[in-house]
Amino acid sequence: MFQYLETGAFLRAALENDFAGVMVHADYSWEADALRHLAQFIGNEIPIAANGSHERVEAWLAEGRKIREAIAQQSAPAPEVAIA
Repeated sequence: MFQYLETGAFLRAALENDFAGVMVHADYSWEADALRHLAQFIGNEIPIAANGSHERVEAWLAEGRKIREAIAQQSAPAPEVAIA
C-alpha cells in the first residue's frame, strides 16, 4: 500500500472495511485472532487515505497510477528528431 500497488482481493476487502468480502476471500488459515491483528495493523500502519472505504482505496491507487505515469514519462527516451 505504501507504494500505491494494487492488492489481492482479501487485503483489498480488509482495507475497504468490507467484512463480508474479507470472509469470502480468506482461506482456512485466517482465524479470528489473526483478523484482529490485521485490523490493528491497518488502523495503525496504513495511511488513513488508503483505507476505510472503497472510494478511499480507489483514490489512493489512482494517485499511485498518476505518480507512476509521471515517472515513466520522465524516464522515457526523447523522440528522435530527423534533421532535413
